Amino acid sequence: MAPALRAVVRPRAKCAQAARMRRWLFAWLCLTALVGCWRDPELPVLASVPPFRLVDQDAASLDDKSLRGRVWIANFIFTSCPDVCPVLTTKLATVRTQLARERARLRFVSFSVDPEHDTPAVLHKYASERGANQPDWRFATGPAPELQRVIVAGFKQTLQPVEATPGKERTILHGSHFVLVDGAMQLRGFYPTDPEGIARLVRDTRILVTASERAAHAAR
Repeated sequence: MAPALRAVVRPRAKCAQAARMRRWLFAWLCLTALVGCWRDPELPVLASVPPFRLVDQDAASLDDKSLRGRVWIANFIFTSCPDVCPVLTTKLATVRTQLARERARLRFVSFSVDPEHDTPAVLHKYASERGANQPDWRFATGPAPELQRVIVAGFKQTLQPVEATPGKERTILHGSHFVLVDGAMQLRGFYPTDPEGIARLVRDTRILVTASERAAHAAR
């Protein structure tokens, strides 16, 4: 009978232990949520943007030095994209609107993944048609190898041209996340463009802008 008794007790012990673990996990999650309400989340440093030299929609020089010292948000588009890219541009415009109070200390950069087609004039037309031709919003193009290096090696994004086939037009596979960059050219977050991702991007951008202002004030 002893073996049978042990067979009954052990499952009960395991159930009790599992219940305790569930209660502990629930308490830990509640505590984490409460702490999160009282302090800003710490943003990790994920990578760094390498030096680059490109041009914008006005054919003006755009390089890493011109962005250093500012918080900025990057995304990746091409103007002949029929569906996803216009939506991404519209969503970034929404982010820009939500960050109106911080806008003077922010920049937005949309990198073209199709520089052979996306000349400055083409980018200027694309931006103007969407209300995005703004002083704080740059549309970047330049030599294909330079953009490939910056987007893939720097921003850790996909960039893969797909040649046309019978019945299918040429397209380009590319990253659709927004990327938050601090004034030291460090990547601080990748954000999907769903409502939750947009909300986190706006929140985290405000955190970085506030931290940047405090650091600048302390250095005076």
